Amino acid sequence: MVKRRLTLAGWLVIGYGLVVAVLLSPPSVAGAVSAPFLLVAAALGAAAFSIGAVRSLPSSAIPPWAFLAASATVAALAPALQVGGGAEPRAAAATVAAHLLFCAGIGTAVQLRERDRRPEFLLDTALIAFAAIVVLLRWAPGLRPMLAGAMPVDGAFAAGLGTAVLACCGFIFSLMLLTGRRQSGARDSLVALTGAAALLLIAASPPALGAGFCCPPGRPFYAAFAGAFGLLALAGARIMQGGAAAFLGTNGGFADLPEPGARTRLRQIVAPLVALLIAIAVMDGALRPPFHDWTAGAIGVLGALLALRVSQLLEATRHRMAEQRQLEQSRALVEVSRALSGSTQLDDTLDRVAEWACRLLHAPAAILELLSDDGKSLEIRAAAGLPPKVLGLRFPVDGTFTGWVAKHGKPRATIDPRRETDIHHRSRPFVGKSPLASAPMRYQGRVLGVLTCVSQRPFDAGDFELLGALADQGAIALENARLFRQVDRLSKTDPLTGLANRRQLEADLAREFAAAQRGRPLIAVMFDLNRFKEYNDEHGHIAGDEALRLFGKVLAVETRSMNLAARYGGDEFCVLLSDSDCQGARIFAERVRNRFGRMAIELRRGSLSASAGFASYSPDMLTPTDLIEAADRQLYASKARKSTAG
Repeated sequence: MVKRRLTLAGWLVIGYGLVVAVLLSPPSVAGAVSAPFLLVAAALGAAAFSIGAVRSLPSSAIPPWAFLAASATVAALAPALQVGGGAEPRAAAATVAAHLLFCAGIGTAVQLRERDRRPEFLLDTALIAFAAIVVLLRWAPGLRPMLAGAMPVDGAFAAGLGTAVLACCGFIFSLMLLTGRRQSGARDSLVALTGAAALLLIAASPPALGAGFCCPPGRPFYAAFAGAFGLLALAGARIMQGGAAAFLGTNGGFADLPEPGARTRLRQIVAPLVALLIAIAVMDGALRPPFHDWTAGAIGVLGALLALRVSQLLEATRHRMAEQRQLEQSRALVEVSRALSGSTQLDDTLDRVAEWACRLLHAPAAILELLSDDGKSLEIRAAAGLPPKVLGLRFPVDGTFTGWVAKHGKPRATIDPRRETDIHHRSRPFVGKSPLASAPMRYQGRVLGVLTCVSQRPFDAGDFELLGALADQGAIALENARLFRQVDRLSKTDPLTGLANRRQLEADLAREFAAAQRGRPLIAVMFDLNRFKEYNDEHGHIAGDEALRLFGKVLAVETRSMNLAARYGGDEFCVLLSDSDCQGARIFAERVRNRFGRMAIELRRGSLSASAGFASYSPDMLTPTDLIEAADRQLYASKARKSTAG
């Protein structure tokens, strides 16, 4: 690789020396030998290196360099076509063909880069071409005599005009390549192509400057042609050295460019510059002699193209704005999903859904209503931007605005709630005259509730769609929170009796024991069923489970909601009585035993009773286990006394 670079650098030094020698040589030598030889040598070298670049590129990138190789080959023939009669038309045709092929090569490269927007590219190409025509027709001094009728309009005029236009288009295309979306690793070859296009534009400028067409005797124009194809040879050599990455970049090609919807920086100003050119031309026509018919026609075509391009830009802008809004909504929904996925508490989930609805829809208020189990009423469970007093309000499904949404499972909106007859009278004070929209919260085809937004402006289709998507996201989060609550409840509940299990008992006991250490009274009551093993053996396990369920039902009825009743294990149960004394514990235990004794008779399997023992917290107890053990000792002491009495 180092050797190749040194060889390439050597050839470039030699070529640079030849260019300097030609430019500094006497006019007789340069005009007769050096200038044509230099042009032919540079063009043939460019053709050779372009063919080599073709062999180094994938099939998708071959067309641009095939055109460039053909352009260099035709340019090498131009000096030979100047010999003999009728030389100028042949040389002019060769020069026009060289510029056309060069412009086609650079344009094809831009089209590969912009292939997802080919109509836009074609319109921009037409705009650039006709803008160049207008500039040449109006301001080029070499063309003024022909337009004024002082000189005949012949093939040389058309060839000069076409060459200048093609050179201008080729230069603009090269700038599009250079200033567009960046190709890592391809900058050297793109800079060389841009330099070649700039030199060809200089070489094509004699008609515009009033000089002769094609190859004038002046050495600067020969040097421009030769330099252009020398830079083309340099770009081809760079691709031969670096491979496809030297033209396509390290990302693998034009089709793999990031941000496929992005516009190149130069393409963004084509239409404004053309509009400015038309304005300048019209002002110039008002201050100076009027337009020639050709100039007026070119400006007219340019104006029509500009109008078409502007309409295309407006349509593209609308699509881009819609895509941008959709992208923002998608990102917002992703953020909502992430935020809601971490919420497992039902009320917290509902509050978050209401807050996100306000944030995404820029609404001052949002309301979330949940459907009752019987499907006949809706209850406000969360409200953002509204006073807390609205929480807990219930509305019937039949005959109400949100009830219709829940019943039919379809979104609904209104511009003025005052005209809606089914807005509930209790809703009107906080809804007022603001536009509102409601969407059902559906989960697997089942409506869980309704999400409503109160806005300051009417809702459009995009807002409607976003509200529905947010309601669906909220329904998923709501169902997840419900499932989590259900799983959490099952993990803390004894499946047979429905009471708290031992895990929940230990958690509550630790909390209550800490409160007792700070001075709050606490009593633990232990129960078990007398002779339960014999009862189980005599009547079977099914009957035993039925007895345990019955005792659990008795405890659930007799225990206050502020206290905890739990199944300790087997036929043993425990109740924590906070803010109670021993007399209250004794009354509670007797009430439970008596109720259970009466209800056990209904099982028709003989008598079944329960024993109880309780203990209150004392400062000498160090752990919650000490309290349970004290109550357990009292339980067995009570059972022993009954056994002795029996």
